[in-house]
Amino acid sequence: MEVELDRISNLPDELLGKILSNLRMKDGARTSVLSSKWRYKWAMIPQLVFDDGCPDDIVDRVLLSHIGPITKFVLETVNRDSEVLDRWIVPISRHPISGVMLGCHGMGQRYKMPLCFFSCQDLIHLHLSACVETPFNI
Repeated sequence: MEVELDRISNLPDELLGKILSNLRMKDGARTSVLSSKWRYKWAMIPQLVFDDGCPDDIVDRVLLSHIGPITKFVLETVNRDSEVLDRWIVPISRHPISGVMLGCHGMGQRYKMPLCFFSCQDLIHLHLSACVETPFNI
């Protein structure tokens, strides 16, 4: 009788995405070296949670490689340039996204969301802190 050693790799992608969502982003990305089956599994993680300690290049790679919908995007940041934040908001606005929590503190002024963000039709939950919520200058 032959025993299958790798039961986890045969789980449905949706379930693997939920499992990987419970790992820190860095650890989730590390799973890509497990086998060829796992190479792009981390890119389907539906919940993207970044803290201020996450390096810019990691956030860039995750967002540019992401496949599929995003159920939650969380970013709490201090003292990042608005150009860097724009670089991250634009790619997430191209995905079906249902939840965004964005805190942009220590910038000296409120972060102005790019206009493309307001085209997110699947957005259900939005929490902005230290951001301008409207695309219009009022």
